[in-house]
Amino acid sequence: MQIVMSVDFGHDDQLIFAQQLGVNNVLVRINQSWNHEIIEQVKNRVKQCGLILVGLEGFDPKHECADNSVIAAGETGVTLLSTFMKENNQNIQRPIGRGNALVSTIKDEIYEDPIESVSHLAKKNNVKIAWTYPYVSNKPSTGIDLQITEWSKTQERQLAQTKAPVYIARVGNRIGKNQAFLDDGEISLPQTLRKLQSLGFSGYIATTPPPGLIDDTDWRHKGRSHDVGYLKAIIQTLESCQGH
Repeated sequence: MQIVMSVDFGHDDQLIFAQQLGVNNVLVRINQSWNHEIIEQVKNRVKQCGLILVGLEGFDPKHECADNSVIAAGETGVTLLSTFMKENNQNIQRPIGRGNALVSTIKDEIYEDPIESVSHLAKKNNVKIAWTYPYVSNKPSTGIDLQITEWSKTQERQLAQTKAPVYIARVGNRIGKNQAFLDDGEISLPQTLRKLQSLGFSGYIATTPPPGLIDDTDWRHKGRSHDVGYLKAIIQTLESCQGH
């Protein structure tokens, strides 16, 4: 398992921050057309920062240019596209988290099913699609971006049945309907990641946006550093347990 950080194209401070935290892998969001030229710019900028471009996120399979985006990704050697789009959709936050941290209300979502024609096109172009999960049906998928905060025991069984590879496990935590710190909620992330590991998961771990800490930035640099440190500790513990 490896940590991957979500960053916005055009914000070099986020790439530098990933470097400083020792996170070598990034997922990049592009707020413009996903054409060949733009994707090459993304690749070059990530490479210049000494990081690894795992893939692009925010892929809209229903967009009129979706097919062109898949083809452009394949032509430029980008092999993973995630349909996850929630990062920028923060709702109103209230100071009710630990230490009066700003937290948002979690709206449990069931995402749309994979689109078979897009999956076929992606496979033809050597691109993997990570479909945001849980989705409506239990039909097979070429791969998923698993939302841990919205994962239930029923969906755990469904996931085992679909046998879809988990390309990205996106972790968050909650207390009731409210967002919580990764280490302070109803979900035991060490147990959850151990369970995923037992199902064969060895992919990338990303995080949902963290609670708002005092004097933090809009992008939550402090909160993200807390999350990365906590995840690193969990991964190191799981790896040491595997060795015994």
